[in-house]
Amino acid sequence: MKYKELNDNQMTVQCGLSVGLLGKARSHRSKLGEGTILKVSRAFPEVNVDWLLNGKGEMLSTPSEQNDTNSSRIERLDEFMRLKGLNDNQMTNLCGLSGGLIGKARSGTHDLSPKTIAKVLEKFPELNPNWIYTGEGTMLKSETPSDFTTSEPVAGYGSCHTTRPELTRLLAEITAQRKLTENAQRQTDEAQAQVNRLIAIIERLTHKPE
Repeated sequence: MKYKELNDNQMTVQCGLSVGLLGKARSHRSKLGEGTILKVSRAFPEVNVDWLLNGKGEMLSTPSEQNDTNSSRIERLDEFMRLKGLNDNQMTNLCGLSGGLIGKARSGTHDLSPKTIAKVLEKFPELNPNWIYTGEGTMLKSETPSDFTTSEPVAGYGSCHTTRPELTRLLAEITAQRKLTENAQRQTDEAQAQVNRLIAIIERLTHKPE
C-alpha cells in the first residue's frame, strides 16, 4: 500500500474487501485470509502472491512471470493431477472436495475458489501456492541446494541416492494410495453391511410360521 500510495479505504474499494478488514488485521484481531490475498492479487497482478502469503521472494513479479499467467487455476490443477497420476474422483476424495466440483470448474462454470485451493495445498504441501494461484514460478516448491539430494537409507530399500523433491513426490503418492485403499475398504464394509441387512429382510419375508 505504501508502494502504491493507497490508504485503507482506497485499498478496500479497489480490491473489493470488507470494510474495516485491513484495520482488524493490522491490530492483530484477525489475519488476512487466502480469499483476501486472492482479491489483492487480482487487483494488482504485479504483486508476487508467494511474497504476500509467505514473505518469500520479491514484492513484485518480473514481467516475464506476469506474461505466463494466462492459464486458469483449474488448468494448473489438471497439470498437477497429471503429475500425480490422479483422476477427478481420487483428487476429490483426497482433498475432501465437493463431488463434481473439478468437472464444473473444467467446463468453465466457475474457477477453483480460494477455499478449494487451500484444501489442495493442505493435502499437497509440496505444491507452490504462488503457481497454483497465479501461474507464476514453478509447480513445486523449490528446495535449497543443501537439501536437494540425500543418500539416507530408505526403509525396505537400503541406501539410495535420490532428490528430496522426488522423495516428497513418492511419499505423497504413497499417502494418496493409502487413502484410496482406506476409502475402498470402508465402501466394501458398508456394501457388505447393506447386503447383510437385505438378506435379513428376505429371510424374515420368506420365513413361514410352523
